[in-house]
Amino acid sequence: MAGLALLVPQLNLLLSAGGGVGARPADHEIWFSSTSWQATSRAAFDETLGALARLTRHSSVPPLSMSAWFDGLRARIARDFAASDACVLLAPTAADARARARAIARALLRRRVVEIATSPAESTGFAPCERDGAVTLVVDLRERSGEPRDQASIDFDALQLAEASLESGAALLFHLLDTSKTGLAGVSRDAARAVASAAPGRALALVDASEGRASPNELRNDLARGRMVLVSGSQFTGGPPHGAALLLPDAMAEELAATPGAIEGAPACARYDAPLDLRALLAPPPGTTADIGLGLRWTAALAEHARYRAVDPDLRRRVLETFSRKARAMAARFPFLSVDAPAPGAEDDPPRQSIVALICLAPPGAGSAMQQAAALREALARPLAGFPGDAICHVGHPVPVGRRAALPVSASAPLVSAVARRVETGVSFERAMAPPLRDLATLLRKWEAIAG
Repeated sequence: MAGLALLVPQLNLLLSAGGGVGARPADHEIWFSSTSWQATSRAAFDETLGALARLTRHSSVPPLSMSAWFDGLRARIARDFAASDACVLLAPTAADARARARAIARALLRRRVVEIATSPAESTGFAPCERDGAVTLVVDLRERSGEPRDQASIDFDALQLAEASLESGAALLFHLLDTSKTGLAGVSRDAARAVASAAPGRALALVDASEGRASPNELRNDLARGRMVLVSGSQFTGGPPHGAALLLPDAMAEELAATPGAIEGAPACARYDAPLDLRALLAPPPGTTADIGLGLRWTAALAEHARYRAVDPDLRRRVLETFSRKARAMAARFPFLSVDAPAPGAEDDPPRQSIVALICLAPPGAGSAMQQAAALREALARPLAGFPGDAICHVGHPVPVGRRAALPVSASAPLVSAVARRVETGVSFERAMAPPLRDLATLLRKWEAIAG
């Protein structure tokens, strides 16, 4: 153990590479920020420390080779997140993975690409495409009032845009938002399938599952239908920030492997971020080294994901449903905020339900609603003079909701796993849920103290 302790500063540096924060455990802080990122749990940190020890031969267990380690990580991501053996391309951020998907779509479609997306402000790492004449058309998730739109209206708008784009001679890339930062869903998979059937060879889809609320079976079906899939090791999963992956259907990966030359415009990958037969296509710079920090961040994420999936499904569901119900009931008692309407169609989807968007009702002041919400979020994450315990509270990044702004408060895989561990010791479910519910009460009292 003393030898491993010497590696902790190095591990902290590698996990925090790229500006990541929250890489080290912070059990004394309150974390309801899984729509963005949260601190690594102690268990995941220790598992990651063990991996670094094997990589650097500071362990009594057999050492790991770098190539075998990355091959194993990519295989586990495909299996654990999508119940498949799909091709996996690692990326430091969701924005990098999305840029890689866009480059792949251009290479395969071989014509001008029109993108159709829903409310970029509610997506992770999304910016409109501004390359090679590409254009991004946006379908709103909400009415101007901020109320969520129904799925039929969202799909109708998307199909209208798709029809006009195809008539102009363009190809299509759908960004299918599985779950937004407030729990909403974007253009449906059914709508994308209808377009793909009507225009074979001219439409591709990228499922944005970066919030981590999609089931492995859902993502396996997406890959089977020829869609790319974007996943993240942070957000709901609970791994450190700056760890994403792009999953490709087998047929698409084989088609890419047969493509001559590098894929134009694709972000360069580090060594081992892609399978050997695709590495040259992603044009890694000469002498590129392995991104060990990215591998370690995914090691932590996979450890969290495995613990969550090991929890009995009925218990997982009960924890998430209880969190959603209690959070909404508790927030409704405070006059300085309102609770966003539940996401349409999420009644039987506990992971999506467990995102509760709290809309700030602060009086007009300096700055926009989004600026005021961002300032409130920062204040919650700092000690507050006179507040008992100086509790540091973390919520998600602000999201526009009509003319106001919301701060998402959400459950996470580590929260579910922690409740399950307490249940396993023999305590009642009510007692096992007490710690996160006390933390919710503390968060709201601090919010009240700041808003007051």
